[in-house]
Amino acid sequence: MKKKVEPFIIGIFLLLLMVIPVFVKAQYWMQVLIIGEIKTLLVMSLFVLCGITGQISLGQAGFFAIGAYTSALFSIIFSLSPWLTILIGALFAAIAGVIIGYPALRLKGPYLIIATVGFGEIIRLIALNWVSVTKGPMGLTNVPPLTAIKIANIINIDFNNKLANYYLLILIIAVITFLVYNLTNSRTGYALKSIRDDEIAAEVMGINLAYYKVMAFTFSALLAGLAGGFYVHYIRFVSPDSFTLSESINYLILLLVGGSSSILGPFIGGLGLTSLLESLRFLSEYRMITYSMILYFTILFLPKGLSNLLHKSSPLSSKKNKIRGSICS
Repeated sequence: MKKKVEPFIIGIFLLLLMVIPVFVKAQYWMQVLIIGEIKTLLVMSLFVLCGITGQISLGQAGFFAIGAYTSALFSIIFSLSPWLTILIGALFAAIAGVIIGYPALRLKGPYLIIATVGFGEIIRLIALNWVSVTKGPMGLTNVPPLTAIKIANIINIDFNNKLANYYLLILIIAVITFLVYNLTNSRTGYALKSIRDDEIAAEVMGINLAYYKVMAFTFSALLAGLAGGFYVHYIRFVSPDSFTLSESINYLILLLVGGSSSILGPFIGGLGLTSLLESLRFLSEYRMITYSMILYFTILFLPKGLSNLLHKSSPLSSKKNKIRGSICS
């Protein structure tokens, strides 16, 4: 069964991530991997909304921006600890998820997509034009890094170090994956998947569509806001250029190519494809063409994503189950 295979493969992925720094010493590749980890969190947030619930969103960059800007501003203006401001940013993003979730109850398909595009653009334009607060296109600079952690006055973890950020994000990814996996296989998860497969049938069976859809939007937004907080305190700079519509489209592509029907999809899409894109830099001007062709043929011949290959090849896997639902199922 798929749910028996996933913890096994996720465990292998996390173990591989733990040992990568032993073999990869170059700071450039550590930077690539850290950005890949942040994108994994972002794609995981989209998996909750799209993969489990079947609600397609192209506004994920908006929630990402709310988390990033809120955390940066609270830490700069009020001199609060980044550990606290990241949580505040995630909370603000979750509130935005509730705000966008309720109007989305009346929308489906392309209408929902257009609404989420509008939301993402509104957030980007606010960041671009509210110059007195966000510094507009110049962006916020000198965002403080995560404060060091001291353990029993013996161990001092300094987050100016890339390795510390790398392992911190592994820990965050592991915790979020545990929560999302348990959500997926819980009663709530089955309700969300029933909405994805057939909203009318789900409602007839007594499932509260409004409650579960808004909950999915809220949790998804919270995870995206959390990713935004870690991103801004790692990069230490934020500008509207990081939250465009093309970025939201890219997150959806990463999910679909990784596999939207499996929690493994965010790992493959976020870390795998980010690393792949950087490894193609030797092709110079042909880099994006090659990357686009890889994505095209993956979608063409593996419509259920690369994670489906892992399920098939795993010795623990059984016969493939039929996957129903929308593009995000």
